[in-house]
Amino acid sequence: MTNFEQARKTMVDSQIKTMGVIDQRILDNFENTPREIFVPEALKNVSCIDSDLEYVEGRFLLEPCVHARLLEAANISDTDLVLDIGCGSGYSSAILSSLGSTIIATESNQNLLSAAQRNWKTLGLCNVIPLEAPLADGAEKHAPYDVIIINGAVEKIPDSLLHNQLNTGGRFVAVIKEKGRLMGKASLIEKNNDGSLSCIDLFEAGIKTLHDFDKKAEFVF
Repeated sequence: MTNFEQARKTMVDSQIKTMGVIDQRILDNFENTPREIFVPEALKNVSCIDSDLEYVEGRFLLEPCVHARLLEAANISDTDLVLDIGCGSGYSSAILSSLGSTIIATESNQNLLSAAQRNWKTLGLCNVIPLEAPLADGAEKHAPYDVIIINGAVEKIPDSLLHNQLNTGGRFVAVIKEKGRLMGKASLIEKNNDGSLSCIDLFEAGIKTLHDFDKKAEFVF
């Protein structure tokens, strides 16, 4: 029988810390959040592997070290309103729940969103708000967001997410990957006081593509 607590600790020590993540809040969240409950029974024993773990078609747990590095780059404070795009079965939002103030979690798959809500209830999370919607639309009714995160690589980012839904001083983290490429660039996009955008390439990442964005891609650096 797998010792999941030990598996998560090993994941943090051998994957996340070795990639330079030092924010103790993030390290604690990855170690203490039961990653195994967010995947089907057949995948529980491999829930902490160091690669993306696809649990239904088109949805996956991000590679732990990439996920953690993105969160650290976003510099999330406990007063931030966070938009978590493509929450799937709810793991990403569970990780975010103790980092930000309120998490708006969007998912286009109704069954997955229902599963996510059950998982959040099991963990006693009360600051995650579920929203069934096309992922590329974001969640404009709750905007503007201090932080926006996409759970998967995208070729381009919809202009509306950056200009209409990101707060001044807000941070947007995503992996931008050209079609057909194996590797993409993890990027931090910030909105300046004058409304302009600046982008910093953080590191290369080979995470899976979130294809829900394919038909509504407008913006790319």
